[in-house]
Amino acid sequence: MDEALSDLQAHKDEWVGLPIQERIDLVKAVRRDFRGVQQRLSDQAVAAKGTDGRVLGNDREWMEIACINHLHRVVQNALEGIRDRGRPRIHGGYSTRPDGQVVAHVYPDSKVHGSLFQGITMDVWLEPGVTLEEARAQQAAQYRDADRRGAVALVLGAGNASPLPPSDVFHKMFHDLRVVALKMNPVNSYLGPLIEEGYRSLVERGFLRVVYGAADEGRYLVDHDLVDEVHMTGSDRTFEAVVFGPGEQGARRKAAGEPIVDKPATGELGCITPWIIVPGDWDQADVEEQAAKMAFWMMRHEGYICFAPRVVVLHREWPQRDAFVMALIEALRQVRPIRAYYPGSAETQQAFVKAHPEAVQIGGDDDEHIPWTVIPDLDPGAEGDICFRRESFSGLCAETSLEAGSVPEYLDKAVEFLNGTVWGTLSATILASEESLADPEVGAAIEGAVSGLRYGSIGINVTAVWSFYSMTATWGAFPGSHLQNIQSGIGKVANALMVHRPEKAVVRAPFKMRPYPFLGTARDLHGFSRKLARFEEGPSWLQMPGLWWSARKA
Repeated sequence: MDEALSDLQAHKDEWVGLPIQERIDLVKAVRRDFRGVQQRLSDQAVAAKGTDGRVLGNDREWMEIACINHLHRVVQNALEGIRDRGRPRIHGGYSTRPDGQVVAHVYPDSKVHGSLFQGITMDVWLEPGVTLEEARAQQAAQYRDADRRGAVALVLGAGNASPLPPSDVFHKMFHDLRVVALKMNPVNSYLGPLIEEGYRSLVERGFLRVVYGAADEGRYLVDHDLVDEVHMTGSDRTFEAVVFGPGEQGARRKAAGEPIVDKPATGELGCITPWIIVPGDWDQADVEEQAAKMAFWMMRHEGYICFAPRVVVLHREWPQRDAFVMALIEALRQVRPIRAYYPGSAETQQAFVKAHPEAVQIGGDDDEHIPWTVIPDLDPGAEGDICFRRESFSGLCAETSLEAGSVPEYLDKAVEFLNGTVWGTLSATILASEESLADPEVGAAIEGAVSGLRYGSIGINVTAVWSFYSMTATWGAFPGSHLQNIQSGIGKVANALMVHRPEKAVVRAPFKMRPYPFLGTARDLHGFSRKLARFEEGPSWLQMPGLWWSARKA
């Protein structure tokens, strides 16, 4: 570790001053070299998680590889924009909302990519007070700062999803212009050698080092004099242990506002992710389709992910309320739970079930598998309920409902409830039919909810994590957290377009997307995912027929 940090310190100023074409060439080399590790990455991840040959096993790893390939390509495009125009191209340009808030229209970023995910759009809302002129002038301003000094960033890699360490590395290197020491998490340390091989163009130049170890090594690195700043993806408890120290002493330091880390520390942390269902005149097919969508994202990473649905909020007077909960349970019955490979997850799930013995547990009929779990009919007034205050980090979701005399009143109450009671500020999703969106009163209330929710990414009819996948949008907590109340973290990642002072990303999709392969019962999601990974290496119209066919077949 000492040698790695010394080497990075020796190259940090070279990295800051590197000509833009050399950066582009390095990313091109990464794209070339990473192709050689993709199959091994999938194989090793499947073996480590015990998902070989299972639905949501092989397919998931290739979807993760697709995300990494997309990251590499989008960053190269952004750098080429800086070379050619002084800043990355924002394909949809900027606009201002009626209240003056500036919006960057970042996706679709190409016709061919937009044709694959038809109907999906993504915007980044800048912080209130940023003017249109400032937004344009400050985009990618770090690349025009001749006085910028080099620095070594420590990235404490996430253990749950393979795109997170590469994404954090690329953000620190190409957005923040830092050289990086990446410490792998023990849970997925097998990825480290593959990252070193795939990113060898950066390693060989002394701009990136990959190191290994557990909590003691992490503490050593955080405290090291040669580390200038720290970024991590993980839980709020891990972040607080890093910043204030563990145990009772750490709790006392937190209460007193006395961190033991004297360098900048940022983090993308967890969230009790809510899904708000806007009541409408849904038929049973609508109920089952939307519940199956939600179930799929509960199943991703077996729930070991910050964007998994944790609380579904329903209108108590909606006639389809019970039907939606039953459809969610039925959708979860279709896929057997996957092995509980993440440390401590079984104990966490049991803590929720102990607090709520009425929980519906599905599958998990042996010691290695955690049941999918649905906890129905929570009292929204029980502010201290474990489901509102603690991230379950397993395939578990609770349901609560709010009384209201109208849909707009319900949405106002949902915003107040989520902002005031439910922990976390990372992402939220709203499901609303096209009829609801088109209704002037209800549509205005939905837009009011999007504006009022204090979450860093908001999805409408699609999981908000699409803003992470796109990399042209942003991913991270809503601004305003601080070390003593960290919530979902400090700072943003992704943001390959280097938008100035982003507040939140807003992703929109049709209520019914066709084709839609992202279901737990998909027949050939593995085939689609492999083709998607190849597509993201370099999208072309020639690949579209095969992708569309696989999506329909899945």
